[in-house]
Amino acid sequence: MNLFKKCESPLQNIAFMALMSAINVIFALLTTFVPILFLILIFVLPLTSVLVTIFCKKRYFVIYAFATVALCLGATFWDISNTFFYIIPSIISGFLFGVLAMKKSPSIFLIIVPAFIQVAFTYIAVPIIELMLNINIISTFINAFGLQNNPNVELVIPPFIFLLSLIQSALSYMIIKDELPKFKIVLEQNNKFYYLIIVGVFVFLIAMGSIAPFYMDWSYLALMCSLYFAIYMVVDFWNYKKMWLHIASGISLVITFFLFASLYSIVGKQYGFLLLGIFPFLIGVIAICNMCLSKHRNKDTINAKDKLNG
Repeated sequence: MNLFKKCESPLQNIAFMALMSAINVIFALLTTFVPILFLILIFVLPLTSVLVTIFCKKRYFVIYAFATVALCLGATFWDISNTFFYIIPSIISGFLFGVLAMKKSPSIFLIIVPAFIQVAFTYIAVPIIELMLNINIISTFINAFGLQNNPNVELVIPPFIFLLSLIQSALSYMIIKDELPKFKIVLEQNNKFYYLIIVGVFVFLIAMGSIAPFYMDWSYLALMCSLYFAIYMVVDFWNYKKMWLHIASGISLVITFFLFASLYSIVGKQYGFLLLGIFPFLIGVIAICNMCLSKHRNKDTINAKDKLNG
């Protein structure tokens, strides 16, 4: 059976979903005996749900989701934390990834939106697990890495969870992107989405500055989100083949480095790394200038054609 093939008949759908469910159960079971395998688990699980969403009929996904959760709960009944902490969030984020792909959403949103969902359900799972098993998963991880005495460890928890979720989505995208054209799925990229990317940079930068005095950990998460959009724009600048964009990006990096080195000791350790937000801010300004210049150039081109035709 070709795994990367659209399932048409009920039998094909059931067989494919059964295979993906079995993979989830096996990894969930192995993780209860060898906890370090969670590093593999968190990257494999969303991918199986993505594959089911794209290659199977949508009406069967609910069956797949309930069957996977039930089988994982039954196979690891003595430790159900993996099901709540890994399985359920991965199923939902994987499904959302698949839906966005089929809606031809740009790759940048295809990656980050499921990552946000994964973060949200991870935090929903933490109190549920603590209530049912009297185990705080986050504290368990902190103790496992020997960071319980680090006064700043709380600051990196949301960014770390977001980073893991982002890698999950990126891995799913890297594996599945070459198969999308076979289903006539071509991810779109136009000015409307580019505008949203620029808006995203500044929204997260504003959020970073606004909540920094109250929730430093979430402020660092907002910083990571703005950096994600900024890095995407820097990579996208290569598509324009404009030398000034590359020069401006390099200058922005130098300015960020200089200001970070100059102001870090003044701002203090707790707030110091937020200075990295200078880079996405400058990249956002460059992107806005590029959009304005492109529109002006297109307008001049249209006017010139009209004069020639007139």
